[in-house]
Amino acid sequence: MAKYWFARRFPVSEVNANRMGPISREGWMVVWGFAAAMVLGAIGLVVASFAFRQPAIGFVIFLVCSSFGMTAFLLLAIQKGDKHHTIDDYKQGRVQNG
Repeated sequence: MAKYWFARRFPVSEVNANRMGPISREGWMVVWGFAAAMVLGAIGLVVASFAFRQPAIGFVIFLVCSSFGMTAFLLLAIQKGDKHHTIDDYKQGRVQNG
């Protein structure tokens, strides 16, 4: 059995069934990596805008960092996500991970 990093937040019958949430340490690392990419991009934006007076370059830095973080997050959630079970299934022990 494959180890999943993410699982559905809602049952398949729900309208928002495609939303995923982390269920393992690796999944949480991906979430924190995304947040770190956003913070790093924001720091680059502030530094470039105020220290170097180049807001356009700061915006590009923010765009690159946030795009990389978002792409990694989405690809890993799709690739390592359990599309059949919910987070509650894992929490209540109905499904074993790995």
